Amino acid sequence: MASGFDKRLEGKITAILAFNGNIREVDSEGSGAATGPISTAFFFLRESDTQLLDVNEMLKALAYQITESGPLFKRHAIEVCKSSRNAMTAEDTRKNLFQKYYL
Repeated sequence: MASGFDKRLEGKITAILAFNGNIREVDSEGSGAATGPISTAFFFLRESDTQLLDVNEMLKALAYQITESGPLFKRHAIEVCKSSRNAMTAEDTRKNLFQKYYL
């Protein structure tokens, strides 16, 4: 049986999401097999750089990368970011940018 990561590379799912210890594989509609282009985002941590250890900055950087290749997510992110309150904390950013879109 292929792992979630293997399925992602094969284009069968668009995202592997981990929230509070729960892992979910989703496509662009939120369930089933993926179709179309797959967005990929990376974030590297560096212990010596405190800004790179900020979870909220990490989530925002990942979201920005996804907007570059995901027009549906980009529209969602634009709506969410119209109010700065939606991304003030890591919890706000996670919930409003990612959880509301993917789950």
